Amino acid sequence: MAFDLMDMIKGAVAKKVMGQFSGLLGGVDEKQSSSVFDNVTGSILGGMMKKAQTDDGARDVFDMVKKQDGGILDKLGDLMGGGDEGNQQIMKQGGGMLDGLLGGSSQQSSMFGSIAKALGLDEGMVGKLMMMAAPFIIGAIGKHIKSKAMDMAGFKNMLGSQGPSIAKSLSPGLADNLGFGNLLSNVPSASAPAPTSAPVKAAAPAGGGDLMKYIIPLLLLVGLIAAAVFVIPKLMEGGGEKTIINAANVEQMEKDVRSKLETLAKEVEGIKSTEDAEGIKVKIDEFKTYVSGLRFDGVSAEEMQSLKGQLDMRLMKGPLENFAYKVDGVKDILDASVKALSNTIIEVQKMEK
Repeated sequence: MAFDLMDMIKGAVAKKVMGQFSGLLGGVDEKQSSSVFDNVTGSILGGMMKKAQTDDGARDVFDMVKKQDGGILDKLGDLMGGGDEGNQQIMKQGGGMLDGLLGGSSQQSSMFGSIAKALGLDEGMVGKLMMMAAPFIIGAIGKHIKSKAMDMAGFKNMLGSQGPSIAKSLSPGLADNLGFGNLLSNVPSASAPAPTSAPVKAAAPAGGGDLMKYIIPLLLLVGLIAAAVFVIPKLMEGGGEKTIINAANVEQMEKDVRSKLETLAKEVEGIKSTEDAEGIKVKIDEFKTYVSGLRFDGVSAEEMQSLKGQLDMRLMKGPLENFAYKVDGVKDILDASVKALSNTIIEVQKMEK
């Protein structure tokens, strides 16, 4: 009988968190919240399956889950009360894991965008939920393979057996968009019941005994942790939301955008240690989310061009190269976030009226 990851996680997480999460996603009901987390979790597991298709990839994933502290599941209460510092550490850890699974920040961004589009959610929120969830999911798997003294071949077989559950957890077409639909193609689809997950705007029935249904409580708890940091961002007003730029506010927005970027550049210049860099990485990621939410409505082409000109990554180049990156280990911490911010700014520069 194939290992059921969810049975193990079910005993680790209190059921009471199930009813506490609907407010985080704008008041959606429990079934809709479950749909979101089915998709997030299925996407992470699907990414693991895809990575493990080659010997080198399987070894990388196997090493990752072995190194992850399986005891993280026993620290959920402490983590809930750990404040911003604890949340940032989880976020950093999860981002590194997703980098390893997906192959870099651009692949991460692509996955976040595909999931967000399928669910009708903000890309930034999807990314944060995935980064928060990854350490718990991988920690649960790591705890299991250690307890069973499982080798890489056994791990690969166990992971491969989760295909049917992953297929049921994902919204239609998402697996193909994420590049691992072919791995799930052996799952009957023509006569199978409709996927248990659906976009957040249309509730889907909960699954029966499939793999994904027990991990939902854990991910609901992860969402509660994320809410403490990301629902009301402390650095950027309106982070994670759409910011509409119109004729009435375009001049003020030019000043705000420039001010935020200049402030961030000054903080980058002041980095003296890897601990400083970890805090600034979160701020860079938040600024990226803020920039990704900029939208133009009713402004002239000249006004658009003027505001876009304030988003100048050259303001960051000097502080990074002349100060931050000269501190050992800082480039490794910041590089992916800086590249993701640069790519987001490029996308905004391409926007039209």
